[in-house]
Amino acid sequence: MNNTLAFYNEDQLRRESIAYLLLLVAGVVGAHRYYLGNWASAFIMTFLGVAAVYAFANEISGWEFLVFALVVWCLLDMVYVHRAVQKRRQQVYDLKPVLQLYR
Repeated sequence: MNNTLAFYNEDQLRRESIAYLLLLVAGVVGAHRYYLGNWASAFIMTFLGVAAVYAFANEISGWEFLVFALVVWCLLDMVYVHRAVQKRRQQVYDLKPVLQLYR
């Protein structure tokens, strides 16, 4: 008999290092926000990123503003990533542990 103490929803935890890596590699398309579960803002960020690339490639005026907005958003997300991971950990570990007698 294997007695284990498991936390409910522990599989929903996210690693901060992976979120920061996604922010650095694919931050302008919102990869870190998808990873952290914020689908709405991630979709908006993806849309803005694709629009910026399209505007730049087709030499549409205003692409500088889109790129600037995305860079500022990514810089602000450096703080957001830490807070989002801490909030998710708090939500998971504030739940009462569930005792599983059999696996």
